Amino acid sequence: MPYGSARIRARLLIPLSLAILLLLAGIFTSVYLLQKNHDTNENLEKIAALGELLPSLLADKAGLMEALAPVLQEAPGLASAWQRRDRAGLLQRAAPLLDAWRTRFGISHCYFIAPDHTCFLRVHQPDRFGDTIHRHTLAAAAANNQQEHGLELGPMGKLTLRVVTPWPMNGKPPSGFVELGIDVQAMTPALAKVMGADLFWAVDKTSLQEIRTGQGALPVASFPDQERFDHVILVAGSAKEIPAPLARLHQPAP
Repeated sequence: MPYGSARIRARLLIPLSLAILLLLAGIFTSVYLLQKNHDTNENLEKIAALGELLPSLLADKAGLMEALAPVLQEAPGLASAWQRRDRAGLLQRAAPLLDAWRTRFGISHCYFIAPDHTCFLRVHQPDRFGDTIHRHTLAAAAANNQQEHGLELGPMGKLTLRVVTPWPMNGKPPSGFVELGIDVQAMTPALAKVMGADLFWAVDKTSLQEIRTGQGALPVASFPDQERFDHVILVAGSAKEIPAPLARLHQPAP
């Protein structure tokens, strides 16, 4: 499927229910940068540059996965294994591709999903299957019968850029879906290095409750120090510790 960065950037789905916050792009970072460096113009330029760089990076990654999904679907023997619902056969054929794409492109997730949204196979976690997937990208791909992409949390608490591709067979309605994903945590250090500043991702606590309700309780271990901030929970970052000036902005009220 042809794609372009501008089109993908315009369609990049960031579900409102997740309320993903890019902490570096707003006042949270502005305060810290201004305290660290008094050159206001330089700081504003950094923030503006990140505002352009991040959507471009996500669009490029989404476009890559849009292009690779048909390659996966057309791999020798894979379509027939899917039609037979041969889980072992799918894994045997898809795992080498995912391994190669993980090394080359950073793709970390690969799913085969049934029409009823049941996960038939996680190539990256083959022992986990049979659960129903409740995500906006999958719902949109099913409703629109086209590729959809977005940033969403998985059941293990990982923020992931996902592309879901319907799998038509012989001109009939989709026989299922293929989903590819890139763990945001994995790409965050590289982006932070380009920007010369640490980068953190957070999820609004109210929206997190909606996610729990939709797909079951998220593991507590996914979000350490859940009470550290009033309104958000960190889900990814380029550093282990948040700088103190940043942390104070979201500390619980005394």
